[in-house]
Amino acid sequence: MFGYRKAIKLLLVAGLGFSLASFAPERVSASGWTGQSFTASDAFRTGVQGVDGWIYEDWNGSDYAPMAYEDASFRAWQGRSGYSLIGWNSPDTLHPGTATDTALTFEAPADGQVSIAGKVRKRDLNGGDGVQARILKNGTQIWPTSGWQSIAYNDAVGVNHSLSVQVTRGDRLRFVLNRNGNINNDSTYWDPNVAYSSSDAPDRPVVTGVADGGAYPSAAPSWTDPNGTTSYATLAKDGGAPAAFTSGSSITASGRYVLEIVAERTVSGNVFSSSAKIRFSIGTGLKSRFVASEGYSSSMQGTDHWFYRDWDGSTYAPMTYDSSGFHAWLGRSSYALIGWNGADTVHPGSSTDTVRAFVSPMEGTVNITGAIRKRDLSGGDGVQARILKNGTQIWPASGWQSISYKDSVGINPGVLTYVQPGDEIRFVLNRKSSIDNDSTYWDPQIDYRSGGSGIKLHYKHPSHYIGDVHPFWENGTLYLYYLKPGAFEPALVTTTDYKSWQPVALTHSGSAPYQNYYALGVFKDGSVYRSYYGNGTEMKGSESLDLTEWSNASSAYDIANSMTPYTAGARDPYVFWDADAGVYRMVSSVYRSNQDWGIGSGMDVSIALTSSVGSSLTSWGTQTDLIRFPNTGIPVGSAQEPEVAQMFKLGNRWYLMASIARQTPHWVGGPTYWIGDPNTAIDADDWASKTAHTLEGEDLAAAQVFYDGAKWIMLGWIPQQATGNAWGGHIGFPRELYALPGGMLGVKLETTFSSAIRGGELYGGVSSPSAETGSWTFGSGAFSSSGSGFSIAKLPGDYSRFDAEMTLSMSGSADRAGLLIDKGATSPYGFEISLDKANSLIRVRRDTTGTGNWTNFSQIPVAAGDLDGTNTLRLISEGDILEVFVNDKYALAARISKSLDSSDIRLFSSGGGATFGNVKVYELNE
Repeated sequence: MFGYRKAIKLLLVAGLGFSLASFAPERVSASGWTGQSFTASDAFRTGVQGVDGWIYEDWNGSDYAPMAYEDASFRAWQGRSGYSLIGWNSPDTLHPGTATDTALTFEAPADGQVSIAGKVRKRDLNGGDGVQARILKNGTQIWPTSGWQSIAYNDAVGVNHSLSVQVTRGDRLRFVLNRNGNINNDSTYWDPNVAYSSSDAPDRPVVTGVADGGAYPSAAPSWTDPNGTTSYATLAKDGGAPAAFTSGSSITASGRYVLEIVAERTVSGNVFSSSAKIRFSIGTGLKSRFVASEGYSSSMQGTDHWFYRDWDGSTYAPMTYDSSGFHAWLGRSSYALIGWNGADTVHPGSSTDTVRAFVSPMEGTVNITGAIRKRDLSGGDGVQARILKNGTQIWPASGWQSISYKDSVGINPGVLTYVQPGDEIRFVLNRKSSIDNDSTYWDPQIDYRSGGSGIKLHYKHPSHYIGDVHPFWENGTLYLYYLKPGAFEPALVTTTDYKSWQPVALTHSGSAPYQNYYALGVFKDGSVYRSYYGNGTEMKGSESLDLTEWSNASSAYDIANSMTPYTAGARDPYVFWDADAGVYRMVSSVYRSNQDWGIGSGMDVSIALTSSVGSSLTSWGTQTDLIRFPNTGIPVGSAQEPEVAQMFKLGNRWYLMASIARQTPHWVGGPTYWIGDPNTAIDADDWASKTAHTLEGEDLAAAQVFYDGAKWIMLGWIPQQATGNAWGGHIGFPRELYALPGGMLGVKLETTFSSAIRGGELYGGVSSPSAETGSWTFGSGAFSSSGSGFSIAKLPGDYSRFDAEMTLSMSGSADRAGLLIDKGATSPYGFEISLDKANSLIRVRRDTTGTGNWTNFSQIPVAAGDLDGTNTLRLISEGDILEVFVNDKYALAARISKSLDSSDIRLFSSGGGATFGNVKVYELNE
């Protein structure tokens, strides 16, 4: 009935009742430590060290150092040398580094005797010279007796380890993997388990007020010592030194905190101890997204504000983690499970509904997403789902949302609702009639609206983010087709001014489209509108008479993909009319190999050109390379992959543009372009010899251009979060493209839109700024710094949704100058918008410590010397989105890590003096 069956362990918890405050932030109940088990993969998180005591490190021969999570290519914890990875492809996978050993480390939370079990076996069996492993307790080797345990390159069975050792709280057990001779094919499974077999250590105190992974506007953690124990606590902020902390003390300063509570008790004259470490944030801007699977814990309720319960028709009761049978959270009836076979998996019970609940830590409007889809497609009668806020149903409008037994695509709720601290969002799964084959994927995501009411000009659909855009302009109206995150279905919004956007329903008649994304780049063929999309061996066509109702085009309009030499297929077609040649052209991404698709090894990809035979759309030539990206010796995860390529003619030159994926933290790249020779046909030019140029930073993703009858305009989407590769976001402001002498492209804010968004003046330079560091002179219309150090001056007041503009010139010795935003609230430094003359860059970044610990949000190179002389700098701030325009030539969009709903503005210069002229701050119109 369920693929395989294990003994059901019924845990009767009915009648226990429930309150949020009753949950300790970490496991260990009154029964003590004996039997408590900690498995590495169960605790794996993509952004947090130390969950359940598990830490990710590497060893360079002299010291262990913590890894950092790398979200651009490997999507794993990465050490100091190449391929030193934990969690690459799966949580139970390790890979040794080129020059460092990979160390999966467990920090003992309590004194006691522990058993250490696990198996080391190769994941990649395709070659190499194998790996070698060992286990250390602090600095002493405990397995094998000496040397290393060798694991052959093709050993899929592996070597078990099983040993018992005494640990003291804070001891570190390190599971170390070495490359042997080389790192070829060294991916290895190793998922150790540490379990307490005996312990006299006290239970952890029950803590209220904070939970591991939580985010709060303010907090006052408190706890009560269990009988016979005493405790002390320390609190560390933003990686600083721990300081003594007293139960019930208030925490209000924004930052990231670690609270460690140590409990002690004396038995027969010996002191035994245990500790709880709770990681949380203060300041709502520090965290705005909560994903169920990322907050999943096998050891505690409430991690990242997620709880596990079931509903019997009258009461909600907390589940208990079953560590010996299902290895999942188990409710009061058979198969009421959360986390069985995966953190994103839910199974309804035989007589209770399974409930995953999120308890809101703060006030705001949240967007609730996460598709519900069947995991087990082999039978049964399906499941049904609903979402409640406290006791009120918010999705669907009434009744249940049915999910058929074989629905592998599922339904994404896309619900917006307002929450207050303590409100509870319940995700309820019901069995329908039977529980046969009811295993279901449901990974809810809670997004607190970026900037709340602060984002009004950057458009986002009320229920979903905007994915890859495909603009079509006709008769004064922009029809912006785009893909919705999830199943990549097409959607449409229209605008005449880039300020007001209107969603328009799309329909598809006749036979079903071959792919969900049936409407992408649109062009007009007589009275018919056409669009093409990839479908394996060919590009399929869609057609419409009104831009909203679409149907499949005749197969005569198919454009065959050239499977020789592009054996791995093609995608992202862009079809356009070339009036110079009197033919249609198509550029697309074509693949000789694509390991991600299971075809060949590595990624060998090109931007290819195809031309029609004459003016017919039913007869086409073969695809040929324009520019090839062989990615020789480069791992697929970091290979250059051109996407959404376009060609357009500006003046007497053709331009080729594409986004190069896998090169940035957001995965989808900003626009890159190549310049054609003057007065040269597309297929007569040598595109492979052209230099790639950057048109924007990484935060204008999958950008596309269109002609509005007078000028070329570029639009793209700004990623929905400052870091990570969550797909889709808000539409960026319209940029106008124009040709510079020699063919380079200039970028400026579209003129009409630029004027329309500027509101009333908030600061006009009448009141002088306040000098904070360095030497300043405040004259009429000009503010100047001097000296060789770092100079800062603060403008009067605080601002939200603002449009700042000024001129800026730097002395010969100055390395950079610009604006610091929100320094007062995000001390010590805030967000820097800099014209970096020394490095020929415009960038948005933040130094979180004031010591050069930079986080770059977006940057763009500029031509040497372009920042000399007098520059014009314009900064537009909406929520957590910044848009920078310099000299009507460069543009840079950035999603930052905090919504700037009320922020200060400072002028700064570094290395030398600078003069800021005609400094103005305006409000933004809506």
